[in-house]
Amino acid sequence: ITVGNGTYTLNVQNDRVQYPLELTKKDDAGNLLEGVTFGIYTAKDASGNPQNKVAEMTTGANGVAVSKNLNPGTYYIKELSAPAGYEPSTQVIEATIAVGGGKVQLGTVVNQRKAFSVTLTKKDDANAPIAGAVFSIYAAVDQDGKPQGDPVATMTTGTNGVATSTALKPGTYYVQETQVPAGYELDDQVREITIALNNEGNVKFEMG
Repeated sequence: ITVGNGTYTLNVQNDRVQYPLELTKKDDAGNLLEGVTFGIYTAKDASGNPQNKVAEMTTGANGVAVSKNLNPGTYYIKELSAPAGYEPSTQVIEATIAVGGGKVQLGTVVNQRKAFSVTLTKKDDANAPIAGAVFSIYAAVDQDGKPQGDPVATMTTGTNGVATSTALKPGTYYVQETQVPAGYELDDQVREITIALNNEGNVKFEMG
């Protein structure tokens, strides 16, 4: 722009269009998870830990979290806390919002359900512990209540009469005694147990 004998410079600024980030949260069984909050950061340290949080986003009933609109640039996204009954996710997602690129889909982030053991105590009719009794744990039974398929775990009682399984994911299971020490009658009754998602410890029960 020229005015008289002088030249003046006029600076015109165009703001970059902002776009959101979006992700879906599920567990290892494919269930959508609501109420999970993620932090959005603009940097990370030498150890890869996100730094300088600029926003948060929380999943809704559909398991989807959408951030506010953000300037183009590189961001780091990390779960702030795990829902009850789930292992925390340590995954850090790096995402870039490009100029004119639109909403950035981050895909699906998965939380593993916490697993718990089954512990039982086996006693005889004199209330003495029985060692060496073997129990099988099944994931399903047929219409007659008989276990189906291979056992998902087996466990054997020790000298204290106690048997503990490997850790199992939440769900309904069926426990049956499959081997008993000499001198004892086999109790082949099938017992149904439930490991809840929000269990605070192992599932325990006693068998006479």
